[in-house]
Amino acid sequence: FEHKGKKFAVYHGTLESVTDSLVQSKKYDIVIRGHNHLPQIEDVGGVLLINPGELCGYSHGKRTLCLLDVDKMQAEIKEF
Repeated sequence: FEHKGKKFAVYHGTLESVTDSLVQSKKYDIVIRGHNHLPQIEDVGGVLLINPGELCGYSHGKRTLCLLDVDKMQAEIKEF
């Protein structure tokens, strides 16, 4: 999908090859992934890769979410 002129890909799964393909395709400005519950924000060759972690904290004991400022292309993991 597209928002504020940025192209997004969203993937909920554990196959690293899928995440890698989305990032390496350079078709997206932001790739958001999930399922492994590990918070991550990384710039990979100009693509912002985000995993917000886990909202409930059942798997790793940390309740996290990600705040994204699309205009600034900045993301921040928040623990609560």
